[in-house]
Amino acid sequence: MAITPTTLLRHVKAQLGATTRPLPVSDDDMMEVVLEETIPTFSKYYPYMYPIMVDPKTDELDSNDMLKSVFVMNTNGLEVLGVKGTYRTDGQAADARYPYYNTNNIYDIAVANNYLSMTQITDTFAFYPPSIIELYPKMFDKRPFMVIVKCVHLPSLQSIPIKLKDQFFDLATLDIKISFFPILKHYDQLNTPFGTIDLKVNDLEEAKSERNDLLEKFRSMYLKEPERKKIWIGRQ
Repeated sequence: MAITPTTLLRHVKAQLGATTRPLPVSDDDMMEVVLEETIPTFSKYYPYMYPIMVDPKTDELDSNDMLKSVFVMNTNGLEVLGVKGTYRTDGQAADARYPYYNTNNIYDIAVANNYLSMTQITDTFAFYPPSIIELYPKMFDKRPFMVIVKCVHLPSLQSIPIKLKDQFFDLATLDIKISFFPILKHYDQLNTPFGTIDLKVNDLEEAKSERNDLLEKFRSMYLKEPERKKIWIGRQ
């Protein structure tokens, strides 16, 4: 099931113990908290990975700089937090390998791989918000290349992967509890024709502590991400 504002609010209300009785705050009020608090915080640890194609022929800002290439990216209105990486193949190195790959000889293929690893240039980049990226060294290949940017998630919530649903729902629930605690604490119980509903106000009082624990868990998992660059220090 896709993540939507409807599924999120249904979960939050269930956590508050109020699925059959309207809360003293509206759905729009709760979604405003999600948009202003939950999504920006969640995106710092689990950003929306968005691919952007950059065309050097049209997107380069200063083609006369011989040390670096500067491009403006079309972010399609997304708020970019940073750049994960650039993905391109150096033209000359890539073209040089083709004669070797047009063979079934394992030795020739190994030679081609070794040659490519020695001659292919690794990009070093710098990102300047909202949409400027600098590449070092100078990029002379004018073919389009891909940049993966780290963005704030969409208000529709559809950019949030299903595998992160529990983490996002937990953070949103705590943010809503904290934001509306001054109101909800006066409604610790709601009387309905079906009985009394306990709004779990005691849980609300612990929400700040639980949120800090959850963010600490996010930080720990972020540092352990397999694609995150690590520095290894050897000892003799």
